[in-house]
Amino acid sequence: MDYFTDLFNLETWDRFREHGADVSGFSRRHRRAVERISKGDTLCCYLSGLSRWCGLLEVTSDSFEDAAPIFADPDPYPVRLKVRPLVQLDPELSIPIFDEAIWPRLSTTRDMRVGAPDWPLAAGMRNTLRQLTREDGDLLFNALTEQNRRRQIYPYSARDLSVLRPHSQAAARATGNARRRAIERMTTTVWDTVANANGQQVLRTVKNKELRFSRRDLEKHIADLIEGQEGLCAITHLKLQFDDEHNDSELLCSLDRIDSDGHYEPGNLQVVCRFVNRWKNDGNDGEFRRLVQLMQSAGKT
Repeated sequence: MDYFTDLFNLETWDRFREHGADVSGFSRRHRRAVERISKGDTLCCYLSGLSRWCGLLEVTSDSFEDAAPIFADPDPYPVRLKVRPLVQLDPELSIPIFDEAIWPRLSTTRDMRVGAPDWPLAAGMRNTLRQLTREDGDLLFNALTEQNRRRQIYPYSARDLSVLRPHSQAAARATGNARRRAIERMTTTVWDTVANANGQQVLRTVKNKELRFSRRDLEKHIADLIEGQEGLCAITHLKLQFDDEHNDSELLCSLDRIDSDGHYEPGNLQVVCRFVNRWKNDGNDGEFRRLVQLMQSAGKT
């Protein structure tokens, strides 16, 4: 059994998983490299934009050609291998190549300074299907298998967020669904907030805010909240409005932490109108609800 790299970007990793994670595809110029792969070999999956190791695939077939759309339509990756996923991680769970458990131990990076100029080229991370040494393959196999069990979230850097943001926006546009676009926006806002809120002391103390969801789980949780609230603001019960289909920007949906000193975690989130989130700010949720009810009662008299 040999190890090879299998390079993805965010979009192709999403498409691969949405299609069932059982076929990996390559361009025709990689045909010879694909033909070197044998049943039982392991593909170590790598997200090139984020520089993170994201999965392990066991090859279960010889190479074949099939133009049926998986990664795009028309599909630029018709040379294919059937695979069995051993590990497949969301981007925030994927292991950064710069991690201290990886960079100083991989034979291709351990003699380089972290982030050295042109390191992807020097480390061979620009080309897919590069054969790995047994030592490097075992290192990645063990690290990814353990991460699949441990499920540690690796915070995004500012550079990571710059890669993720266009991808999220493109995915939201592709759905053509206003609610979906709103969920993508709220998720991205949370990611930006958490990345810039780690309790640092600058001119003021910024509250420490932890994100206790994977990105995919957060998107699902927000969708479930909106559904459970029947599309209404959790505090005012006004009808929520969604991106690009709104007639009042103050009624756009906004994700709010019930306890503003708490984290982004199950049980501490609600979807409210934008103006409600701004007015509530970091106030007490119960007290704010009481005041809203007073105003609503006064309006009925």
